[in-house]
Amino acid sequence: MPIPFLNDIDLSGVLKILNSTGYLDLDKNEIRNAVVQNLASEPASPLAGQLIHNTAKTDTVKGNGKLGYRTATSWVYPDMEKSVYDTNNNGKVDVADNSDLLNNQNGAYYLNRSNHTGTQTSSTISDFVEASQDAIGNALIDTNSIDFTYDDANNQIKADVRIVSGGGIEIVANGLQLTNTGVSAGTYTKLTIDTKGRVTAATVLLSSDLPSHNHTSTDITDFHTAVRTNRLDQMAVPTASLNLNSQKITNLADPTNPQDAATKNYVDSAVAGFDWKNSVKVCTTANITLSGTQTIDGIAVIAGDRVLVKDQTTQSQNGIYIVSASAWSRATDADAWNEIVSAAVFIEQGSVNGDTAWVCTSDQGGTLGTTSVVFSQFTGAALIIAGNGLSKTGNQIDVNVDNQSIEISADTLQAKLDSAGGITKTASGLKINVDNTTLQINGSNQIELKGAFKNKKVLGTITGDSTTTTFTITHNLANKDIFIDVYENTTGYTAYPLIERFDTNTAKFSFKVAPATGKVYNVVIIG
Repeated sequence: MPIPFLNDIDLSGVLKILNSTGYLDLDKNEIRNAVVQNLASEPASPLAGQLIHNTAKTDTVKGNGKLGYRTATSWVYPDMEKSVYDTNNNGKVDVADNSDLLNNQNGAYYLNRSNHTGTQTSSTISDFVEASQDAIGNALIDTNSIDFTYDDANNQIKADVRIVSGGGIEIVANGLQLTNTGVSAGTYTKLTIDTKGRVTAATVLLSSDLPSHNHTSTDITDFHTAVRTNRLDQMAVPTASLNLNSQKITNLADPTNPQDAATKNYVDSAVAGFDWKNSVKVCTTANITLSGTQTIDGIAVIAGDRVLVKDQTTQSQNGIYIVSASAWSRATDADAWNEIVSAAVFIEQGSVNGDTAWVCTSDQGGTLGTTSVVFSQFTGAALIIAGNGLSKTGNQIDVNVDNQSIEISADTLQAKLDSAGGITKTASGLKINVDNTTLQINGSNQIELKGAFKNKKVLGTITGDSTTTTFTITHNLANKDIFIDVYENTTGYTAYPLIERFDTNTAKFSFKVAPATGKVYNVVIIG
């Protein structure tokens, strides 16, 4: 039966319940200053619910000794240290650090990522995509040529090419292109280039741009040809006897003045006894009607004109006639057979026979109006045809000049020079002036750019191997003021690697991504 206690009981010894069915009922009163039994090992024949303090156990939080309790089959030793927080002051535990262990590890262990093993799919992590995008965006690093921007709201990474102000490159809708320097497209012979190798001005090369130089006739390939196109009457008159070295003068006109040279034909005619008649206006070219005014050889004849008729179907009608509005009559100096034999006459006008001379070849003993009368041409300026570069006016042959490159001055054919140009005339010939600084005359008498003003071109190739990103090309131009262009070998499209003028003889080309194996870029360096 229960034993009631009205006052405190002082136990200096052991209070023992002797049988297994007994118990100590505190009737919901406190146990104060109680100590659980300390044992170095688990007791034999334990009962479920039995408590001990096992001094041989180690508490992972507080050290030696662990409080244990007995289940129906085994002893359990939890880590007993707990930091309890009542966050809303309602008497309930809301947050607890170092709670009961799981596999002998507390919560901090499992929160440490380095202790995690195994795999987990991205779909099971609520912020995996956002966290990944943020991590990539925050890891972007700007380079000398690219600015990276992470748009967190749209989860986009933007790369903007850095363009140096005044660098000659601009961004357009379809990509990069060279900026317009203001020079119109075209072919030019004189260029102005800035320090970056860009053409900033272009004009046509003038003679004033060329330095002067004294030239001999051998320096001008067509000098003799050009001189030979001049007429003799344009040359300076001789001041001494003219030696023709036993050569002939051909195609001379018949003399008219006492001091004119006589042609062989003139002498032969005089010796042969030609019977010269007064000149006629025109000469026929075909059979005509011997009456009325008409047009002959492009010339309109009127009454009273003298005409040589030589092409009649009935040759006995040929002869020298006087034009009439009605029937024509023979000229009085050629109206008898003896007057027609060896008759010679000069033709004044006509597109075909103008300026020619004709002679009657019919023999003595004929009858005028019955015997055939035949005329043959024996001389005339019309036999001379002006070739290329020449023109003919009557008996005069002239050289055609453009008065820009060739001129006739004081009856002399000569090259025409601009007084402000770079070409001068000397006693030995034409000379191009050079300053021997930018232009010079080389040992082969050729004009060329001198020294540093010569452009040199070096070609190179870059072949990718999927690994190398930086390539070096040696140009040996001894200068960093060079123009460099890189383009794809197959497509011809310009490429834009990072170009470094490493030193005066080498250039380096860096690609953000290593070119694929076998990918070839052509490099052109001009300096």
